[in-house]
Amino acid sequence: MELLRRSKRCRTALLTCLLSTLVLFLQLLVQLWLEWIEDANVPVHHHITNKFSLNDVDDLVLVWWTPFTGNTGSFIECGNLKCFITEDRRFQHHSKFQMFLFYGSNLEIWDLPLPRKDQHIWSLFHEESPKNIPFLSHQEGISLFNFTATFSRFSDVPLTLQYVQSFESLTDLQYYVPLSKKNELLQYLSPVLYVQSDCDTPLDRDKYVQNLMRYISVDSYGTCLHNKDLPESMSNPMESMTSEEFLHFTAQYKFTIAFENAVCEDYITEKLWRPLTVGSVPIYLGSPSVQDWLPSQNSAVLAINFSSPKELASHISVLNSNDEEYLSLLSHKESVISNIYQKAKMNPRLWGSLKDNRYHFIDQFECQMCIKAHHNSKANVQRKVANQEVYNCPKPISSVTGQEDPTNPWLYLWKYSKCEASLLAEIIQGGHMFVNQTLFNQEVLSRMRESDCT
Repeated sequence: MELLRRSKRCRTALLTCLLSTLVLFLQLLVQLWLEWIEDANVPVHHHITNKFSLNDVDDLVLVWWTPFTGNTGSFIECGNLKCFITEDRRFQHHSKFQMFLFYGSNLEIWDLPLPRKDQHIWSLFHEESPKNIPFLSHQEGISLFNFTATFSRFSDVPLTLQYVQSFESLTDLQYYVPLSKKNELLQYLSPVLYVQSDCDTPLDRDKYVQNLMRYISVDSYGTCLHNKDLPESMSNPMESMTSEEFLHFTAQYKFTIAFENAVCEDYITEKLWRPLTVGSVPIYLGSPSVQDWLPSQNSAVLAINFSSPKELASHISVLNSNDEEYLSLLSHKESVISNIYQKAKMNPRLWGSLKDNRYHFIDQFECQMCIKAHHNSKANVQRKVANQEVYNCPKPISSVTGQEDPTNPWLYLWKYSKCEASLLAEIIQGGHMFVNQTLFNQEVLSRMRESDCT
């Protein structure tokens, strides 16, 4: 009998051990699958619903805290995972609420879901530079968020190539004007095109272009440094810049000034991609890492490589008079894209523009956040915190001298936003409510005067 009892105890212990091992194995499989699906391109399906009652939803809930998509309620399916997404703030009280979504351009620091609860995830979608929300330029600001979709390659959902429709758009000849025709057009056109109507930027690009104009002819059609009128049909460049007519118009120019409004790592906009698409050589100033993303290493003339606007103008003049050297900058129009890094980032991408019947990058963001919400709903998951790498926009400096310019109001705003970010982080991390916008601004100014924004 004693032997039977011992045998039974051994079998029970063995069974318990096997069951525990099986449970751990299944948990590991789920964890690995969730991690795989985060990196995979999964189909996205939205199902709009007219249900507004909290009781009608039994899936994980994500709430757009900032108005952005206009979505009053829909179910999103990302592979085998499902979430309910809405702008209706009532759903933050749902028993399965997991995550707040914020659109940077619409974010107001005095309108946040405070006091912040430890279990709530904050995710940021912001494809723009810090021009309209400068506090994100600081670690204290960006670290308020757990996940991000920004222009940075290091973001959870990188939007670096958001303005590139496809590889084919960079290599095709739809808008391309042969060099012989461009040279003929120099009788009527300057070699360089500039079209800008946003004249107040952290980069202070107009100051550089104004200096450049002293040494080479530039046709400037926007309200900034305006010296030439667009055809009547394109009289409002902000409305016509994506039109076929404007793209064909741009293609006539040998060079196009493509200066961003701010300097941030990986912040690259349509200002660069438009001339690359139509076959005009970009003269670029902006992201220090732009060469990682060009079709080939010499697809653009980089202003940062020249000591002054005068030296840059001299180089452009040489290219303008040397057909062979000029054409070497347009190798991508011969279907040659040699930049492996760019290829690797574009090839697996399922999201794109509505024009080519692919889902939008906002859908991609919502889908990835749904996946991460499921992942974070599991027990013992270490909470991620965003770092400055995903929004690396240093202090503004002069586009001409490369030094701080005390007359540039954006430099003051950068310093002010440092104090904003620091104070806001203190409020949130202390578990406080936002008290009063006026008092907040007064405290920020006080810290500015005391240089106490550490």
